[in-house]
Amino acid sequence: MLQKQQRLVSDLTASYPHIKHNAINRWLPSIEQQKNNLAVFNQAKKSGVFALTEQLTGRQLSSGPAQFITYNTLLNSEFKPLLLAQMHVEPQQAITWMTITNINTQSLSAALLKDDGLLLYNKPQQISALLSDYRAYLLLSLVLAGAISWLLFSWRFGVKIATLQLLSLLLVVVSMLWVCNAIQGSLSLFNMLGALLVVALAIDYLVFYQINKLQPKNILAISLSAASSMWVFGMLSASSTPAIFSFGLTVMVGILAVYILSPLSVLPSQKEG
Repeated sequence: MLQKQQRLVSDLTASYPHIKHNAINRWLPSIEQQKNNLAVFNQAKKSGVFALTEQLTGRQLSSGPAQFITYNTLLNSEFKPLLLAQMHVEPQQAITWMTITNINTQSLSAALLKDDGLLLYNKPQQISALLSDYRAYLLLSLVLAGAISWLLFSWRFGVKIATLQLLSLLLVVVSMLWVCNAIQGSLSLFNMLGALLVVALAIDYLVFYQINKLQPKNILAISLSAASSMWVFGMLSASSTPAIFSFGLTVMVGILAVYILSPLSVLPSQKEG
């Protein structure tokens, strides 16, 4: 197993000199590698490579009898926690894992195909795929929320007003995401989460306007509610953490859009009444 790991690292380093890796063979070389290292040392000793060092230190460098480091040697030493963190050995098989960076997934996958028993575990790619699925579910939730709202509004206020409210809701979401994208440069999963909360608040505002119309008391209550919500989530938008910033910014901008656009759902005839 260690020989396979060494061969993989050597092949990758030869093709991609800038890669970085954290592998167990860096401090537990295979017996074959240790023999090669000993042969290189002995050859350097005979060639006088260490002559100046021995002269300056007054000490003779000697390899002594060959005592190679083994798995059991490290298992019974202070290196045991490090060993168990990257390696698992059973009677019939052994498993170790390593981290490789500064190389694209396609090149790494091609290198792994050259040898059996090497598997690619791309955690960032798995997380990215999971977040993509979650983003799709959030978009579906937004669509379902809009459809259910339209049905309920139609049942309570009529199709004409329900359609107008749905258009107001759609305009809120589009304008909110457009502003967030302009500020952030791109949208993230947390913008979708914020949008879901804004839709819930927008439905409340739309219902309030349809029941109480544009009465001064109703407008005052909605204004105070919007102001307090914008204040709370506006504080989150001041965070340096990207996720919290995106969520807070989305909700703050969304509530402002709801406050401005939701009165448009009240028809002129209702205003007069």
